[in-house]
Amino acid sequence: MDPIRMTKLTERCFSCHKCEGAQFQTPPAFGISRGNEPILIVAQNPGEIRVQDIDRQWWLEHFKHTQLNAKAFSLWYEWDFITSNGYTRFCDILGPNWLYSGHFAYTNAVRCRTHANQSPSDEMVQNCKAFTLNLMTDRRALILVGRVAATQVLGDKPFEWGQIIPLVRKKFVLPIKHYSAWNYHNQQDVEFYKSAVDDLLVRLKLKEAV
Repeated sequence: MDPIRMTKLTERCFSCHKCEGAQFQTPPAFGISRGNEPILIVAQNPGEIRVQDIDRQWWLEHFKHTQLNAKAFSLWYEWDFITSNGYTRFCDILGPNWLYSGHFAYTNAVRCRTHANQSPSDEMVQNCKAFTLNLMTDRRALILVGRVAATQVLGDKPFEWGQIIPLVRKKFVLPIKHYSAWNYHNQQDVEFYKSAVDDLLVRLKLKEAV
């Protein structure tokens, strides 16, 4: 996706008032992308902003070597579309440099926050679907995080968590459980999804097979 199209899509998202999520004071959390990453991560929704999640020093420390432009970093920090906890969980399976590796773009199936961090309504999921489909353009693979993202993209198509689904034109989809449902007691889920992501990267020739 070229930068001009990406900018227009972002502006459309920020001016959207289709559903109840638009009543909140913070703008939609559109996501972050340069437009040319081969893999799009689609998570659920940004949830409520909590003070402990907005730690500018934390973000600066983790992104001091990033290639993100200043405007993109500002949107990331100001509107906090992924919490520091969420970012850390993705580091567990994607590697510590996942955001600025050039391999991954990130968005949410629903871009508005919900009251009291509730799951987004079916209406919100449907209203945001067009933005997700537009961001899928020219991607080689999708990682769908949680049932909301999986349902929005796959509909009624059957799937199994952690199993790669081949699509037409050599594209792939990898649905994984939301990290809040992972079993951290023995790290089994972390290792399982890390292995699935590694397999996806190998298939895309972004990583050498071990």
